[in-house]
Amino acid sequence: MALNKYKGYSLRNRVFFGFLLVCLLSVAASSLVPYFVLRNNSLQQSKIDMQDKTNAVMRFLDYAVSQSTVHTEDLPAVLKNRIFEIADINQHDIIIYDLKGNYLLSNKDKGLVKQKQIPFKIVNKLLSTEARYDLREVDVSKDAVFTSSYLLLKNNMLEPVGIIYIPLYHDESAYLDVLHQY
Repeated sequence: MALNKYKGYSLRNRVFFGFLLVCLLSVAASSLVPYFVLRNNSLQQSKIDMQDKTNAVMRFLDYAVSQSTVHTEDLPAVLKNRIFEIADINQHDIIIYDLKGNYLLSNKDKGLVKQKQIPFKIVNKLLSTEARYDLREVDVSKDAVFTSSYLLLKNNMLEPVGIIYIPLYHDESAYLDVLHQY
């Protein structure tokens, strides 16, 4: 085949466009990596802040319960007025259930509490692991992520005496807005 009848690109042009493509792909990849790193860090910081809020509520409740030896049936009497103070200070609703998942008391009126009993699955998970249980849902009416945190309340003998339910409307968009500025 004669050289003057060849219709394709020359070797020099193919090598040039190949290197140009490699450079463009490396620039695109190097700009995507920091985006995903910053996004993961923002979501992790959001989760840490949410846990800090619930831990602050638990510290107040632990202090209120640690004044004397308390059992499950004593919780309404011990926390009757303190639960209002703790909820006002932390600006979160607090609902307390017994170890079977039945409603005991809250900072809200009993009629305003939607969940009178915790699902049996959550109670078993809490009692078996003794760790927090977070349930994430989307509230369409408020267009926000709704996180339900269930934690065990222990007395000064470190025996579980109740289950604390803290509903949180945690806005992760504030953390992701910082990411989108860059």
